[in-house]
Amino acid sequence: MGVIGGGVFQSIKGFRNAPVGVRHRLRGSVNAVRIRAPQIGGSFAVWGGLFSTIDCGLVKLRGKEDPWNSISSGALTGAILAARTNPFGDDPNQLPPKDHQQGYQYQ
Repeated sequence: MGVIGGGVFQSIKGFRNAPVGVRHRLRGSVNAVRIRAPQIGGSFAVWGGLFSTIDCGLVKLRGKEDPWNSISSGALTGAILAARTNPFGDDPNQLPPKDHQQGYQYQ
């Protein structure tokens, strides 16, 4: 699923971003897939491994296998993966002030 979805998406993206001409566009398509394949594969492996680990843990913890295990596993996987990102973005100027007593200064 990840190979097909990622391959199709990246090939379309590479095709559209390549210079004009069928040969250049096909080469751009293949090049985009080749460059991004390891990153997409790694992300899909992390997601799948984390989901399966949480799902099996919930089956063991609850003692039964029902749809709620999969629903909870998806929610927890999304929460864990979202927690890895910086909520303030990449710009260090967006971080809150260190001195919370002082707050923001308006001029």
